[in-house]
Amino acid sequence: YKRQTEASVKFRGSGARECSRDLFVVRSSRLFVEIPSFGSVDLFVGSTYKHLGGLQSSDLSMAPELVARTRSMQNAYMPLAKRIFQCNDFEEGTRGSLADSVLFSRLLLYAGTWPAATVTAQSRMSTAYMNVLRAISGDVRGKTDRQTGSVIKVRSDHEVLAKLGQPTLAAKISLARIAFASPFSSKVKMSSTT
Repeated sequence: YKRQTEASVKFRGSGARECSRDLFVVRSSRLFVEIPSFGSVDLFVGSTYKHLGGLQSSDLSMAPELVARTRSMQNAYMPLAKRIFQCNDFEEGTRGSLADSVLFSRLLLYAGTWPAATVTAQSRMSTAYMNVLRAISGDVRGKTDRQTGSVIKVRSDHEVLAKLGQPTLAAKISLARIAFASPFSSKVKMSSTT
């Protein structure tokens, strides 16, 4: 019980900086809480914790969650990169569908509920997304021609997306938000007409 219990604390108002310093520096992120009929519990206070499969941050930032999702997608991608996604034995459409179900589902799980992310987090996710699409389209950066040894010119991100018929990552996130909100919007419309 004591080892699996954590707390996330966000101080606000005057004295917040001093309280935060006291908790995280002086007390080494340990908080003692008295629970009636149980006794004292020593809680570790972290800046992030895992809850229902997602990382929750004390400052309500999405950055730790998005970094974890990007890593999860990349970890799933690496063993399949050359054998599946860069292999021309499979059609691009098949590889794209596989990427949607195996990789992008990890990256975009619950994307409809996400708040706005930082530019850095969006850029990291978009780079990982485009790396997969580049592998599928055969436009891997730094690829060289075997006969001449020169670097092959690759398409721009927009050209790769157009070739594969894929939306940008920002568009996928927007579509997820619309899909998440659509059941609520239909209920709002129905209740406003009655």
